[in-house]
Amino acid sequence: MENNCSKCNTVMVEASLDSFPFRIYKAEEKPNAQTMSAISPCYVCPSCGFIELYAKEPNKFK
Repeated sequence: MENNCSKCNTVMVEASLDSFPFRIYKAEEKPNAQTMSAISPCYVCPSCGFIELYAKEPNKFK
């Protein structure tokens, strides 16, 4: 899959987060295994530096 930067339209490079695992959850929810999702994958634009993150389990944000 080719992922283009939404800022400058350059092809982005898949990357890894160093301090893994990062977890995200809805602001109004308490963090626990049922509400949190890991972040994966991560993309970086080699031209402008824009970073794009994706929730591994987006269904937890419905």
